[in-house]
Amino acid sequence: MREADLTRESFAWLVGSLCRLNRVPFDAALLLQRFPAPHSLRQFREALQSLSFKAGDGTLERGSFPCVGFLKGGEPALLVRKDDARVLYFKPGTQASETGRAEQFEPGVILVRHEARAALRDDGAEPAARFGFRWFWNELARHKRI
Repeated sequence: MREADLTRESFAWLVGSLCRLNRVPFDAALLLQRFPAPHSLRQFREALQSLSFKAGDGTLERGSFPCVGFLKGGEPALLVRKDDARVLYFKPGTQASETGRAEQFEPGVILVRHEARAALRDDGAEPAARFGFRWFWNELARHKRI
C-alpha cells in the first residue's frame, strides 16, 4: 500500500466515523491538536491506535468491513460493504452512501478493528464477568487493623 497524504478534513472525518461506528467518544479538536498536519497514513494508524483500534493492511477482495480504502484518484473512502462487483462506501465529509465498482478502488485497504468489539462473543454479547472474591479481599485488606 502506498503512503498517501490525507487532508485535515478527511483525516478527522475517517477517525471520527470509525469512532461513531464503534461507539467510541470522539472530539475532532482534540484529535487535530494531538496529531497536527501534515496527515499521513502512518499518523492515521497512530491516531487509531491511541483510540484502542488495531489497523492492518489487507486487500479489498478479502477485507472485513468497515475498512478504509482509496479510490483510484487517491481519495480515501470508508468502505462498509462489498458484494461480487459493487462496493458501498462513504466519501469524507458526506453522510450519503455511494455505490461503485470494485475496479474504482486501489487493491489495498486498511483493515480496522476496535479492541473492545473484538472482546465480544461470537453472538455479539458481552463476555460474562468472572465471579470471584477479589473485591472482598481488597476491602478486607483496607480494614485489617480492625
